[in-house]
Amino acid sequence: MWCLGSAEVGVQLVNRSTQNYEAPKAPPPKYDFKASAGQSMVAGGSAAAGSGASAFAGATPKLHVCNEAEPTTDIQLVTADRKKTKVKFNQTATVMEVYQHMAALSKINKFELIGGGGIPKPLTNPSATLKDANLLNSSFSQRVPAAAGTAAAGGGAARAGAKK
Repeated sequence: MWCLGSAEVGVQLVNRSTQNYEAPKAPPPKYDFKASAGQSMVAGGSAAAGSGASAFAGATPKLHVCNEAEPTTDIQLVTADRKKTKVKFNQTATVMEVYQHMAALSKINKFELIGGGGIPKPLTNPSATLKDANLLNSSFSQRVPAAAGTAAAGGGAARAGAKK
């Protein structure tokens, strides 16, 4: 073993074997799991499924029309049935416009929009522009709650029938 300099370390041992042990008077505080409701830390967690969708509750399906005279960005949209579509958006387009375009493509009106450059995350600010939210040239996915039970959600009836 080697060291870069000489430094002294002091160690002091105290023999407490003759003393009686006394337990702590108050138990340590317990974590309140209800306080973190809606803050899922697990990918695909059901707690986070409602938070993003509620921000887009009044959205109507509408295809985006890009103005080529303004700066643009290419966005990849992945619908719940895993179909990929490359769409050109203006950099000043909002997250709401991406949500509306995705709803028009998939014919599903209630879903969670997942996006981002690095680690994908639910998008909850519909008024943010793609440039301001650092979402230029990124990919967006559509997550449909499992309770919907649609074939696009990947749930229930469609797959169960295919396995028989």
